[in-house]
Order: sequence, then C-alpha cells, then structure tokens
Amino acid sequence: MNGKVLVLSHRKGGVGKTTSVIHLSTGVASLGYPVVAIDLDPQGNLGEFLGLGQADDTCNLLMSPQPEMMIDRVLTPVPHYPMLRVIRSNDRTLWAERSLSDPSAPRTLADALRAIIKALRTMPTDDGRTPFVMLDTPPGLGPMQVAALSVADYLIIPIHATFASETGIPKMITEILAIKDQTGSAAQLLGLLPTRFKERTIEHTTTLESLAQQFGPELIYPPVRETVRLEECPSRGLPIWDYDKECGGAQDYAKVILRFARDVGIRINNANRGGGQ
Repeated sequence: MNGKVLVLSHRKGGVGKTTSVIHLSTGVASLGYPVVAIDLDPQGNLGEFLGLGQADDTCNLLMSPQPEMMIDRVLTPVPHYPMLRVIRSNDRTLWAERSLSDPSAPRTLADALRAIIKALRTMPTDDGRTPFVMLDTPPGLGPMQVAALSVADYLIIPIHATFASETGIPKMITEILAIKDQTGSAAQLLGLLPTRFKERTIEHTTTLESLAQQFGPELIYPPVRETVRLEECPSRGLPIWDYDKECGGAQDYAKVILRFARDVGIRINNANRGGGQ
C-alpha cells in the first residue's frame, strides 16, 4: 500500500471530509505506516483541526516547478504521531488553483499535484518506505477536486445519511466516471462513509438501507455516529483518539480504519489495532 493516494471528496461541504481525513491519517500512522495528509482546501481546516495553524505550503508546492526541492521544508510534524506529516493550506491555495487552471499556465493543476506526489514518493526516508498520501479537498466539483480525483488511487465519499445525499451520490459517481473518460484515470471508489449518523433517526437508517440496496452493502463503510465529543475535537486541536478514546466516535472511526486497512492491504497485528488504541 505504500505510495498510494486516497482522496476524500464530496460535492457538498459539512459532510465530515476533514474529520475523516484526520482520523484515517492518524489511525494509519498509529499502525506504523508513514502518512502525509495534504490540505487542498483554501479554508485550511486540516492544520487548524490538529492545532498546527494555517500556512501557504500547499500553494507554494503547487506553484513550484520543482516541488522536490522544497518538500522536506513544508512537511509539518503532528504531535504524538511520529509517522504523520501534514502539508498545510490557507486562502492562497485558491489563487494557485485559479492560476494553474488558466489555459496559459505552464502546467495543469493535475500535473502540479502529480509532481508533489512524485516528490513524496522519491523523498529519502529512514526505512525506505514511501508514505500513503491522503488528500482533503474543498466542497464542490471544481478544478481542485477534478485534479485530485484524477491523480488519486482511491476515493472515499463521506456522506450524511439523508434523502439529499441519497439523490446526490449517483450524480457524483457519474461525474467521476466522466473524469475518467476525459483524463484516462480516476480514483477507485472504495466506499461511502456515513458520518454524523443518528441510528435512532428513521431518515438516517432508511437512507443507509436504500444506499446499500442501490450500490451494494460492500460499498457502505461502518457509519460514524454523531457525538458531542467528535464535535468538540477541532476546538481542542486533537483527534478523537487523544481526546476521548472511549467514546462512540472513537469506536466508530476504529472500525473505519479496520475496513480501510482491509480494502488497501494494510497489515494489522493485535498489538496495534487502529487509532492509537
């Protein structure tokens, strides 16, 4: 699985993309695998969530003709997770997106992303392993999302189990297939990840059942329940494992890690089973 790229994307905001990137990244890093999480969203929430703040690192890498010359300077370490590094974003990422989307740009946005990923894969490491790369994207299906979907190996779509999500997912999958037709490559859909799930709400349970019937139960990831502790995590600058590892949200994301590990071939031993548990 080393060197593979996962993107979490959805046409809507507020569906738990950043929260899920953080818990997948910290969870896989806790298993002893090197991980780099890249924030492609100009809002810069990935670094903020982890208490690292914002920076124009993503912008600088995208605009650099030789990102390999600066990659080691923009990899921000995450406290308590020695195997995890973050490339932070801020509002200048939007400027880079627009600049590289211009027809007169020296390279495309997708080519710039590929160059960053190549730099990460060829960067010298102590143990010779290349990191698993996780991309956090802004909402919508603009140039950044299209570029991320075209360079990634895998895709997970975080969703809210509501009627609106149920009707929007087929359209997004159609759009992903269109990207594959246009670019010749697109991320493999691993599954739909229900977030902020309310198991006692009829709309949520029936929507999840309907999605399982429509796409097959194998494409539905374990749902992550809505909990107060998960909502509090960003203000604490901590993933749920470090804030309240006994809460339902921590248990749910641990199941997500196990499912993801199975899907991409991560080996898990009994001594270290997901998310610092």
